[in-house]
Amino acid sequence: GGLDPEFHNPLYKEKLAGIDLDTIRGWVTQLCSEEKITKLDGTGSSQLDGKWFSPFMAEIHGTLGCLAVNGGKDVTDLRELHTRGLSYSIATAFDERTPTEWTKQSLGDPHEAMRVKIIEMLGSEGPQTGDQLEERLPFPRAMVDKILHELETRNVLSVGFYKQTDEAEYILKIDEHRLVDSSEDVVEYRWVQNLVLDKTFQQYEDGFSAFDSHVLFQKQQELLYRITDFRFKDWQDMQLDSDVIMGRLLHNRMGYTTKDTIPMLLGLKPEPWVGPMEEELLKRIPIGENVT
Repeated sequence: GGLDPEFHNPLYKEKLAGIDLDTIRGWVTQLCSEEKITKLDGTGSSQLDGKWFSPFMAEIHGTLGCLAVNGGKDVTDLRELHTRGLSYSIATAFDERTPTEWTKQSLGDPHEAMRVKIIEMLGSEGPQTGDQLEERLPFPRAMVDKILHELETRNVLSVGFYKQTDEAEYILKIDEHRLVDSSEDVVEYRWVQNLVLDKTFQQYEDGFSAFDSHVLFQKQQELLYRITDFRFKDWQDMQLDSDVIMGRLLHNRMGYTTKDTIPMLLGLKPEPWVGPMEEELLKRIPIGENVT
């Protein structure tokens, strides 16, 4: 779907590369004669009008296109939009590839159209992050997130780390383990959340056991619900212990940790930010001399 009048589509650029244009024209002509594809018009969206779609997806795109140019960008729920009087046209007859008849269509269920569009995108293009889906859909992020959450609770989508680990991606449940070359190790995003939750509320017999299992603690109250029979005197004992280090440990946060954890924390620290004043100061420090 989405093939423009010149038979181009950025999503299919690699697949169509090397195929003769006359061959593509022949395919389109054949599909038109078999009524398997049609054209859209009258949606008000230049990204949709005049493009080729299957009859079912033409209805979905026609509905979403009309909504997008009639207030869809300003609401958080598609059901809030008034669709009465809105319509678009679908080609119903062709002279080879030229439409000769058009039929006006009323808008379908906006909520259902959005669900189908997201499922179609994930099914044809694979895992997508929330940002990628928002960029492709002309609707607010809150609305996209609401539909994604609904599909996830219905067990249609899964959330995980499939192509990268910077941001969670959405994928069809049925495609969850059918990834490129079937070689990626799939990590469920919800599994990671549950793991963090279980670790957060795990009980320990004493403070040092808690310190061994956590990166850092910022205050004694964090130990109240983690240590059985915790006493505030225990906190004083840990502060005085030679294995416990206090400092600005991670993301500019003050906290306490153990000596064994310091190498990991140093590895997690980002590159220091250097502003104009810092640059001026660094110029005045002789190169090769230790600074204490």
